[in-house]
Amino acid sequence: MPFRVTDSLMSARLIEQLATARQRQAKAQEQIASGKRINRPSDDPVGAEKVMNIRVSQAALEQFKKTVTQADEKLRVGDNALESYEQLLDRAGALLAQGLSDFTTQDARQSLAVEIDGLRERALSIAQMKHGDEYLFGGTRQDQPPFDSTGAPAPTPSSEQLLQIEPDAPPVITGVRAEDVFSDGSGSIFDLLSAAATALRGTGDPVADRATLENAMGRLKALTSQVQASRTRLGVAMERVESVGSRLDADNLSLETIAQQFESADFAEAAVRFTEASNLIEAITQSARLNRNSIVDILG
Repeated sequence: MPFRVTDSLMSARLIEQLATARQRQAKAQEQIASGKRINRPSDDPVGAEKVMNIRVSQAALEQFKKTVTQADEKLRVGDNALESYEQLLDRAGALLAQGLSDFTTQDARQSLAVEIDGLRERALSIAQMKHGDEYLFGGTRQDQPPFDSTGAPAPTPSSEQLLQIEPDAPPVITGVRAEDVFSDGSGSIFDLLSAAATALRGTGDPVADRATLENAMGRLKALTSQVQASRTRLGVAMERVESVGSRLDADNLSLETIAQQFESADFAEAAVRFTEASNLIEAITQSARLNRNSIVDILG
């Protein structure tokens, strides 16, 4: 007995093919609009999982990149501060050399003492500098300044601050401790400058005053060497931070390239699919206006 296509069966097939064509059209249109081949996991479960894993890795890299930026800023601020401090030590040495000269009058030494007092205040200001909410030279001790307003050191010890700027690698220093640049084995730069200013003004014992100034000159040279050594360490840290930052950028770019291979839509291909789906929808719509036999022929 020949098979007879009923109106209800023909309508069901028509509706099914029209729905399928519209789904294809919508998917192609979405890919064109978003530029992505995968807009939801169901578009490509395997590819979507790989993209998700890549995004997780990129998020971790981004966090490290923020830490790199934080470390770089603090290191540069610290190096600039130490540069100013080093210049201050040079100026102090020049003033003490003038004070030791036999050709310098007592009135001139009084003026030198006033300038030494000013250098002491500037040095104290540098030692107490902050970067954001942190003491620049406070190390791990951040609840108090390295030196108080009188120049007395903080009673609690500190360690160097370290930051983890990349996975599976040693942390990097983000600065140096005040103890390593503002103090030596004999005391602080503030005590040194106070004693030098007193000697320049004169205590009534010229021999003792000269000995104080000569001792201060020697300690200034030692402190300058400490500062230079600390700046060298900061320079090494800055080079590493810069290198890590570049490597993190390269790693992120590499991951993004891989993600795009899974995620990005082929515009030309999506446009072809959109056109094909649109043409099919138009054909199905037009066929609905024909007689039943024609519809059967078209739908197959």
